[in-house]
Amino acid sequence: MSTLRKKIAEALEGESLDLREISRLFGIKEKEALDHLMHIEKSAHHRALLWNQPLANNVVSLLRSGLA
Repeated sequence: MSTLRKKIAEALEGESLDLREISRLFGIKEKEALDHLMHIEKSAHHRALLWNQPLANNVVSLLRSGLA
């Protein structure tokens, strides 16, 4: 069974999604999606060998747009 964060990370590996799309896709508020993305980004840095570049680009881009 996958956690919500893992499902979000997996979704971002396959395509670029914005906060609104993540919110709708997973039935959560945009603020919750942003919180999950921040955690995904922190966790990924701790597991640098597993860091997936497309996922990294998507997360960083979403964090920048969500914090702007």
